[in-house]
Amino acid sequence: MMAFNYVGAPLKRLEDPKLITGQDPYVADVPIRNALYMAVARSPLAHARIRSINTEAAKKLPGVAAVVTGADVNAEIGIIHTEVAREVFDEMNRQGRYVLAEGRVRYVGEPVAVVVAENPRLAADAVDAIVVDYDPLPVVTDPEAALRPGSPLLYEESGSNVALRKKLGKGDVDQAFAGAAVVVEARLVNQRLLSIALEPRATSASWDEANRQMTVWASTQVPHGLRE
Repeated sequence: MMAFNYVGAPLKRLEDPKLITGQDPYVADVPIRNALYMAVARSPLAHARIRSINTEAAKKLPGVAAVVTGADVNAEIGIIHTEVAREVFDEMNRQGRYVLAEGRVRYVGEPVAVVVAENPRLAADAVDAIVVDYDPLPVVTDPEAALRPGSPLLYEESGSNVALRKKLGKGDVDQAFAGAAVVVEARLVNQRLLSIALEPRATSASWDEANRQMTVWASTQVPHGLRE
C-alpha cells in the first residue's frame, strides 16, 4: 500500500532547496578566467529570404572578439539532421538545418549570426549593431491551413508542409467498427507543454591546452550525449 500513498500526492523535490537558496551554482556562477561571452542575433520574422547580413559595425566595437555568420561556419559544421530514422514513420519530411541560417529563415528566433565579446553587455550591443536585410515571405500559422494546396511552403523542394505521417492499426479495424454497438468519433486537441527551468539553457567551456582537455559546464538532461 505504500506506493499508493505517493500517487497524485505533491512531493517535494530533493534538489530544489540548494538551487532556490543560491547554495548550488548555476552555469553562470562558474568562474572562468579570460572568458568570452556569446550572444545570438535571431530572426524577427517567421519566414523570409536573407538578402544580406552586414556585420562590419559589430566587428568594430571595442571588446568584440568575433562575429560569425552561416557563411563562416556552415560548410565546416555541415547539415544537422534529426536522429529519428525515416523507418519509424510511414512518411517523413526529413529536412536538415544549419547552426546559423543561410539564405532563408523559417521561424521567429532562428539564429542568423553569433557575436563573441569580452562581456555580455558588449555582446548584446554588437548583436544590435548587426544589420540583416530580410525579404519577407508568406506565412501560415494554422497547422491545418498549412496542409492545404497553395499554402506557403517552408521547403519548396518537398512539395508539402507535412512533417511526418504514421498510421497504426491491428486486426480488421473496419470489421470491428462495423460490428460495434457504439462508435464514438472525437477530435482531441492537446495544449503545448513546456518545461520551464530555473536556469535557462546555458553552456560554459574551458580549454586546457597543456592537457588537451575541454571542461564543459551545462544545463542539460543528457550529459553523455553532450560529451559526445
